[in-house]
Amino acid sequence: MTIWPLIVVGLAVAMVVGPIMLLRPSSRDRRLTALRQSATQMGLSVRMASYELQGKTHPIAVYQLNSDLPAHTRGWLLLKRGYDHDLHFYREWDWQPLSVRQRAPDPAPVAQPSTDQPLTEKSFTEKPLTNRLFTDKLFTDRLLTDKQKKQLQQFLRQLPDDIVGLEGDSRHAGIWWRERSTAVRVQNLKYWLETLVALLSQELEDK
Repeated sequence: MTIWPLIVVGLAVAMVVGPIMLLRPSSRDRRLTALRQSATQMGLSVRMASYELQGKTHPIAVYQLNSDLPAHTRGWLLLKRGYDHDLHFYREWDWQPLSVRQRAPDPAPVAQPSTDQPLTEKSFTEKPLTNRLFTDKLFTDRLLTDKQKKQLQQFLRQLPDDIVGLEGDSRHAGIWWRERSTAVRVQNLKYWLETLVALLSQELEDK
């Protein structure tokens, strides 16, 4: 008995089943979908952004919580840069131009993406990029008193390694999370976001 018919049947089955298997989400994709769905159920929103580190750009999820701060609250962004420097705000963390928040990555599946868009700062987008980073850093740093800077630095020390960014404006506070650590739960993210909003609210009251 020849085995060629069996080989032909096997190849035909592989050609049918193979593409179907490729379309199945990986275990990581399923975990991220579950995380983001859980976040939306807990009142958070999720959007995708681009995180540039040491010359490479990575898609990253930004978990957001509504803040309802005064309308005049200016937007800000604080990111990890991958190295310590004396000129940074704190160790690896440094202020970034607000335009970074507007850089969207390639389309990626996100559970119930937020319709909340980053705050547009016309005064910054009209300036050359080389000047915008310095202007944003100088402006943001001057907004904080020494006491407020210390509070924010203490908050940064509490965060796990794969949280690489914080942002805020009058409408929301956000955490840039690489979603690698399985030890971090959505409950942790919501607690940190609530803490950040409370910190920002206290800063406004102190002024």
